[in-house]
Amino acid sequence: MKKALFLLLAVAALMAAPKKADAQVAIGGTGFGFFETGNTIGDPAMNRAAGISLGASYYQHVGNAAAVSAGLNYRFVLDPNPKGNEHGVELPLAFNYFFGASKDFVPFVSEGPDDSIIPFVYAGPTLEFGLGGSVPGAKRFDVQNRFNVLVGAGAGMYLVDNYIILKLGYDYSLMDYSVSDADKQTRHYIRLGVSFVL
Repeated sequence: MKKALFLLLAVAALMAAPKKADAQVAIGGTGFGFFETGNTIGDPAMNRAAGISLGASYYQHVGNAAAVSAGLNYRFVLDPNPKGNEHGVELPLAFNYFFGASKDFVPFVSEGPDDSIIPFVYAGPTLEFGLGGSVPGAKRFDVQNRFNVLVGAGAGMYLVDNYIILKLGYDYSLMDYSVSDADKQTRHYIRLGVSFVL
């Protein structure tokens, strides 16, 4: 918990520092497969659900081939088993590194004459806050488990001419949010996303 808060403060300080016009905002979302793994002693199980997140990310470039990003997303999950839904807020932080860009490329701010499609990789944590839901028998949003931390990584492409970011990534939960000592429950997401750079 302390490490996650320290990272959040460090990124906020970096982005608040006065600089030239070297940052950009992207809006978009992800459609994702949501996997929930549980282990009631001797009875491992996995539940699959589908969801979507929508929001915005702020990109601050670091040098000519990297950018730090921080976002705010609304998340909605439709859970088929047990039938219900849940919603919450996500705060993703990530370090993004771009490959094959020209020396004139500055992530999401400017690009050289030969830059059109630029692949990149990213990694970082996501802070997750549950807001509510209607999943029968679940206690995901009690005081004990309203907060979650995930770590993730992925790859993507920046379509420079169209100002579009495409991503495919994976997030894994670090926290057990079960309220029972006999259970262990974690969640992980496979995400496919698209964002538009403003």
